[in-house]
Amino acid sequence: MQCRRCNASITKVLERRGIRRRRECANCGPKHRFTTYEVYARPQTGPSHGWKMDPSKVNRGESCGHSYLTASNVYDIRRLYAEGWSHSQIARHFKMPKATVGDICRRKTWNHLPPQDFDFKRSPKPTNESIQH
Repeated sequence: MQCRRCNASITKVLERRGIRRRRECANCGPKHRFTTYEVYARPQTGPSHGWKMDPSKVNRGESCGHSYLTASNVYDIRRLYAEGWSHSQIARHFKMPKATVGDICRRKTWNHLPPQDFDFKRSPKPTNESIQH
């Protein structure tokens, strides 16, 4: 650390408290004391969280241990949505949360599956007779 007054490179640490350092210049002596603060630098590797998961090791879809859906279920959900069923109707039919159905239909989850020709094409809403519980 250089002295701010005479630019001497030799300074002496008198007191240490956490990240704060009280220093004294070797040339100026006790006439010139100053305070410095340590700043810890984080390593700049990869994304902001410091590590990156290998995409080949990610368990997606059916290979995930806690998944209760299969790829055919997801295609059925997207097909029903394209036919005009609401998220609530599909959720009741598959006995699952409405938010999960919405995420699947918007391709927020299960987006690793290739899109089908019925994705995002809406037809008229079904009548109550066409919905079987």
